[in-house]
Amino acid sequence: MAKPADISDDALLTIGFFNDFRGGPTILMHGPNPALKRFSHELWSLADAPGATVDVSELDYARVCGSLTLIVECAASYQDARGLVFAPDGAQTDFLWLLEGEMLREAAEKIEAMLRPPEHPCHQYLAIEKLEEAQVMIARGEYDPAIFRSAV
Repeated sequence: MAKPADISDDALLTIGFFNDFRGGPTILMHGPNPALKRFSHELWSLADAPGATVDVSELDYARVCGSLTLIVECAASYQDARGLVFAPDGAQTDFLWLLEGEMLREAAEKIEAMLRPPEHPCHQYLAIEKLEEAQVMIARGEYDPAIFRSAV
């Protein structure tokens, strides 16, 4: 889905996968407060809908760089949650982020903590207790958008 004409690139949540970013494979999400807030709302909505999914490339306020595919899904239970894993039968840049409701709410709360004043560059790791195949880092104001040119 194309982004609406009234959304400039600097208003988007930019997302990319890096094989070695801060010590390991990382999905980096970077954007301004309005985009971060909208993404936290997506996670809150998913938290109460087991089996529901969001394809981040379909979000009208997001720009996915490189060949990344990221599907966020609400698992039916904690036992079904697997964190961030490579998608079955996918490429090495195809991910499924399978979290149960409480994990999704915790990730949304971490994002919302970044939105509180004072506004300054910051980031959060949206990790869970289970072993993940890559880390998810969300940031505001820390990186030049040019960094996403090297996304895989």
